[in-house]
Amino acid sequence: HEIGTRQKWKYRFSQLEDYKREHGSCDIAEKEGTLYNWCNTQRKKHNEGGLSEHQINQLEGLDFRWSDKASLDKVWEDKFSELIAFKEVNGHCNVKKTTPKLGNWVDVQRTNKTQGKIAAR
Repeated sequence: HEIGTRQKWKYRFSQLEDYKREHGSCDIAEKEGTLYNWCNTQRKKHNEGGLSEHQINQLEGLDFRWSDKASLDKVWEDKFSELIAFKEVNGHCNVKKTTPKLGNWVDVQRTNKTQGKIAAR
C-alpha cells in the first residue's frame, strides 16, 4: 500500500510539473478536476503536518502556493501589474497578439466582467 501511495504521489507531482511548464504556475483551475483536487489535498495535508519534508521541498521547488485563495489573489495582482506595465509601454491593453499569456488573462477578466462575476472599480 505504501509503495502504491508513493507512486501515485510521484505521478500527480509529475502532472503538476507538466502543468507548470505549460501554464507558468501551479495555480490549478477547478476545471482540471483530479489535479485540482490533488493540490487541495496537498494543502490540507501540509496544514495537518501530513507531508514529508521531501514532498514539501518538491512542491515549494515549483513555487506551489499553500493557500489557494491567497495564490489566486497573488496571480491576479501579478497579472494586473503586468498589464499596467504593458499599457505604460504600449499605450493600450490589446495584448493578445504580442503577449499570449497576458492576453488570455485579459480575455478572462473581460468575460468575467461581462458575466457580472467582477465589479467595475
